[in-house]
Amino acid sequence: MFVTTLELEDLNDNKILIKLPRNNLFKIHNFYLLSEWSTNRSGSINTLSIYVDVEDKEKANKDIRFMIDLLNFMYNIDLTITTSYMISETKNLPMTKWVHSNETKNKNIIKINNALTLLFEMEAKKQKFIKKSLHYYSRSLKLSELELYEEAFLSVYKPIELISNNVYKKHHQKVFDDAISSVIPNLLKELFDEEFKEEGKDHDINNLIVPMLEEILTQRRKIKNTLLFLKLEREVDYCGKLVRLRNKAAAHGNSRNSNIGIYEYVNCMILSKEMITAYLLGEKSDVTQLDVKRKD
Repeated sequence: MFVTTLELEDLNDNKILIKLPRNNLFKIHNFYLLSEWSTNRSGSINTLSIYVDVEDKEKANKDIRFMIDLLNFMYNIDLTITTSYMISETKNLPMTKWVHSNETKNKNIIKINNALTLLFEMEAKKQKFIKKSLHYYSRSLKLSELELYEEAFLSVYKPIELISNNVYKKHHQKVFDDAISSVIPNLLKELFDEEFKEEGKDHDINNLIVPMLEEILTQRRKIKNTLLFLKLEREVDYCGKLVRLRNKAAAHGNSRNSNIGIYEYVNCMILSKEMITAYLLGEKSDVTQLDVKRKD
């Protein structure tokens, strides 16, 4: 059994209220969540402890980091921004009230449990893909808290790229490949009533044309097709601007001259979350949105 404890406070000393009943130990699959308040001479301390029931420290670290990424994604706040992350081994869970996730009416716990259930029911390859996307999204939240909006934009764009490439490969690549490879054969059949042969000049011309036609498949078109596939048609008009911003930011590197600020980051973040939710969880966005509040 391993545990990490996060102090739930942002960089402006605001308390992050994650809306979990205090001093209740919630069991969610192989995780346990404990939200606590305590006081000392400097004031009140708001914490979240995450326990994972595994024996290997390396696996425990991966599992806890995954849970943090998931919670950051669902709360849409970096819960670790003021915490020096570390895990420690513990033999026993705290002596407090235990509540199984199936026995509570707390909406946040129910949603966390539902999201984990969906993830754990997926094949290992897709789970790995999900965790990678959540990590990039989670990382962007920390960067935005630090007002590094260009870096945050590039990080939260990554899930959009990953999902679009995956959707293309699984649902569109064969159709596209068949279409471009049949251009010359179709011309020969339509214009000369001849069959294409894998030899001679026609073969050479086909080998030149197909690679050129492959270049019409841009990232913008992959994202556009993915948005249509995920029934996010309302976002299609934005994908061209999104790709241009990404290319501009990547080209500038660390020069900070790409003019990407919080507005551009937030727009990209919204789309990224919609795509992760729609493709990876297959549910409406409210399933992955937890109730949270900042309090000074």
